[in-house]
Amino acid sequence: MWGVRVALSALATAISLPVLAVDKAPAEPERVAIYKESPMSYAGLGLVSANIETDSLKQSPGGIHVRMGGLIDKHWGVEVRAARGFWHERDQLGNQKIQYDIDNLFGAYLTSRWAFNVPLISIPMVDKMFVQANAGAAQVALDTTIQTCTTSCVERTSHNDNASVSWGVGVGLEVRVPQVPNKIGLSLEYMDYGSKYDVDVNAIEAGFQVFF
Repeated sequence: MWGVRVALSALATAISLPVLAVDKAPAEPERVAIYKESPMSYAGLGLVSANIETDSLKQSPGGIHVRMGGLIDKHWGVEVRAARGFWHERDQLGNQKIQYDIDNLFGAYLTSRWAFNVPLISIPMVDKMFVQANAGAAQVALDTTIQTCTTSCVERTSHNDNASVSWGVGVGLEVRVPQVPNKIGLSLEYMDYGSKYDVDVNAIEAGFQVFF
């Protein structure tokens, strides 16, 4: 009789197991954090030290640029940038004082960017070095102010728009700043914005970008 009771208890337990399995709450799916090791877009801000040359003088007005870009893959992409002048120089030429200002600048470029490990040494917070090249077109709005003084002084300003082929090359560092989730880029570039009316415009630009 005792053996029959044991057998019945074992049978009841076996029957109830599927029910218990069904009633058990399903486990939550495991959450996976996704980190973007190779960001595909960036935006930046920087300083522009322009170099404006004519046959008779050379000036270095300056300003600020903003830029945005997106990469199609890890090496190729497009970039747009805009700049505006905020400081200038004025040169004396005979009885005239001449001043060139970059009123505004817009450019669109095909860009190529190549990142690599810092050779030979390890620099704190620096993740990669990169080189970048741009090729495209830019429009530069240039203001020319001429003050002519004889018995009295007369000042006049002319405005010229110049659309031209534009190109540039630069180097930079990708850095990781504590408590900042995005990579930061520090760059130094040479940009050629073309020439018109015997006026050549180029610039050295230093700035930073945020990659996202």
